[in-house]
Amino acid sequence: MKKLTILTSLALMSISGSAMAVAPTPFDVLIDGFPAGAAQFVFVSAGGSIPLVAPSGTCDYQLLLTPTNPLIGPVVCEVLEARTVAFPSCVSNRTQNIDSIVAGGDGFSDCNVVDQFGFPAGPDFGDASATLVVGESATGILSGILVIPTDPMNTHSIAFQ
Repeated sequence: MKKLTILTSLALMSISGSAMAVAPTPFDVLIDGFPAGAAQFVFVSAGGSIPLVAPSGTCDYQLLLTPTNPLIGPVVCEVLEARTVAFPSCVSNRTQNIDSIVAGGDGFSDCNVVDQFGFPAGPDFGDASATLVVGESATGILSGILVIPTDPMNTHSIAFQ
């Protein structure tokens, strides 16, 4: 029994210590290829749904963005990770790098972000919600597009690595 407890503890430690894409592990954020700060995904709940995209629901996270601009504090974007038939569990999704979609903002949730200069945008700052759609890959990198309605450049590439 003692050996089983030790082996179980070691297994759980190895799972929680592995590299994870949508996890509380800090990421560097690049917008249009330039450093824009740091990010952390914090699991909120299993629930929500993205109709027609994830019939089995979503895993809901808060994306905490800390910009490079030291005068701006962290901003929050509510994001949803699509659950799939192959990965229906949010526990699995949080402990493995899997191919999936993570989305936040217009039509999904409230999304506050920072732009490529470290300035905040989104509902908490009197702007329309930004839209974030990124693909999560088995390599642990998330990349995709960020749309900031009030930004003249509007659409940006974004990566979390």
